[in-house]
Amino acid sequence: MSALLARHGRREVRQGRPVGTGALLRAEMLRTRRTATWGVPLAVALFSAQALFIAHTARTAEGWNDGVMAWMGSYPTAFALPMGALVGAMTAWREQRLREGGTAWRAVGPGQRIAARLTVIAASAVLSQVLLMGPVVADALARGHGLGPWPRYLAFMAVMTVAVSSAGFWGLAIGQRLGGVAVGLVPTAALCWSVAGAVRAESASWWTEPWTWAVRPVLPLLGVHGNNLSLEPGSPVWHYPILPGVLLTATLGTLGAFSALAGARRRPAACRGGIRGRWASRVSVPPSALTADATHVTSIHAESPPSALSAAPAASPARRSVALAVGTSLPWSVWGALGLVLVTLTGVVNVVYPASYSLNLFTLAGAPTAAWVAGITSWSAQAQSWRALVLRARPVALTAASLAWVKVLLLIALVPAWTAAVWGAPLLRSAPGVGALSGAVYALLVMPCVCFMLAAIAHVLAQVTGLATPIVVGVAAFLCGAVVAGNEVLVGTRLWVLAPWGWVEAAAAYPERWVVINVVSLLIGGLAVLVSALSGRRVAARSRS
Repeated sequence: MSALLARHGRREVRQGRPVGTGALLRAEMLRTRRTATWGVPLAVALFSAQALFIAHTARTAEGWNDGVMAWMGSYPTAFALPMGALVGAMTAWREQRLREGGTAWRAVGPGQRIAARLTVIAASAVLSQVLLMGPVVADALARGHGLGPWPRYLAFMAVMTVAVSSAGFWGLAIGQRLGGVAVGLVPTAALCWSVAGAVRAESASWWTEPWTWAVRPVLPLLGVHGNNLSLEPGSPVWHYPILPGVLLTATLGTLGAFSALAGARRRPAACRGGIRGRWASRVSVPPSALTADATHVTSIHAESPPSALSAAPAASPARRSVALAVGTSLPWSVWGALGLVLVTLTGVVNVVYPASYSLNLFTLAGAPTAAWVAGITSWSAQAQSWRALVLRARPVALTAASLAWVKVLLLIALVPAWTAAVWGAPLLRSAPGVGALSGAVYALLVMPCVCFMLAAIAHVLAQVTGLATPIVVGVAAFLCGAVVAGNEVLVGTRLWVLAPWGWVEAAAAYPERWVVINVVSLLIGGLAVLVSALSGRRVAARSRS
C-alpha cells in the first residue's frame, strides 16, 4: 500500500497536477476513521434506540409508532447541537495534536484542507440524521405501522442536518483558536444555547434570538412544545413556518464556515513550535556559545572522580506516597471554581423557587454532572504523563488514588450544595403511612455511592477511549436520566434501572430503593476501577511520550 501511494505521489509531482477535491476528501475521510466524527452518529443511533424503547414501554404518547416522534423532543433541545459542536472541536484539536498530520507542509492550501474538513463534518451530520430516523422507520415497518408521516420526519431530518452542520462548523472555528479547551467548552456552550432556544422558541421575538432558530422549526414536526410536552389540538405551534428558521440557521452556519476558513490562514501553534519556536525566531545563539558550553560540560565530566559518578544513583529520593503524588497533579483550582458555581446556583434557585425545584436541579443535573466532570478531568490531568506514572506505581494504585481524591472533592462540594438545595424544606415527616425521613435525606444517603460510580465510569471511558466518548455518553446519560427519573410516571416503573444518572432522584422519589442503589453503584464503580487497572499498561503503551 505504501509503495502504491509513493508511486501515485511521484506521478502527481511529475505531471504537475494539483491535488484534486476527490483526493482531499478521501484523505480527510481516512484521517477521521475511528474518531468522534463517526463515533457521534453511533451515539445518535443509541439515542434513537432509547427513544423507541421508552415509547414502546411507556405508551403515554399518541401518534405513529407509539408516539415516538414526541419522545425525540430532547434531541433538538439538548443533544444534537452539543454533539455537532463536539465533532468540530475534536476535529480541530486532533489536527493540532497531530501537527496537521503533515499536510501543513504539502502542496495543499490551508483553505482546501479546511473546506474538506467542513465537508466531512457535514457528512457526519447527514449520517447522524439517517441513523436517528432509520431505526424508527424500520421498527414501524416491522410492527406494521407503515411509513407514517414521512413528509414530517424528512423535513425534520433536513432541518437538523442544517443545524448540526452549523454547530460543527462553529465548533471547528472555535477549536482552531482555543485548542483542547474547546473540546469541553464548545459542547457546554452548545447545550446552554439549545436549552435557551427551547425556552424561548415560542416567543414573539424569536427571530431576534439566534438560539431559537434551530428549535422553533422542529416543534410542529415533532408535535411538542419547547418543554417537550405534546402539542394540544389547535395549538398555534402546529402552524409555525419551517423555512425562515432553516434559512437563518443556514446563514449562521455559513458564518461559522467562513470563520473556520479565515482561521485556516493562522498557522497552528504546533507547526510554529509553540513558545519555544517564537522565541527561537527572535533570539539567535552564536555557535561559539554552544561550543563553549559543550566543552565546559565535557571538562566537568572528565574531572569528576569515578566514585562521585558511581555514588550518584545512591542519592535517589525516598519513596513517596502515591496518593499524595497523584493529588498534586489534579486540577483543584478548576474543581473549586465549579463547586462554588454549583453551590451558588442551587442556593439561588432555592431562594427564587420552591425547595423542590432546587432539589430536582441538584439530583438530576448538579450532583451527577459534578461527578462526571470530576471523573473526566481526573484522567485528563494525568493523561500526558501516564506512561511515566505506570513506571513508578501500579495502575490500580494510580486509579484508586485519583478516584479517592475525587470522592473527597465530591463530598466537600456536594454536601454544601445539597444543604443549599434543601434549605428551608422539612427533612422529617410526621404524616401517617410514610417514612420519618423525607426524600431529600435519602438522596443524601445514596449520593456518595452514585457519584463514585459515575466518576469511575467517566474516568475509565476517558482513559480507554479518549475524551470524546465520555462527553457523548455523559450527554446521553443526562438526557436519559432527565426523561426517566424526571418523569413522575416513568420513575415509578422498572425503567429507573436504565437511568443511573437519575438514581439520586429515584431514591428521593422512592426511598425503599436506597439500599439497592448503593450496592449496585458500588459494584459498578468497583468494576470500572478494575477495568481501568487492567487497561493501564495498554493505555501507556499506546500513548505518546
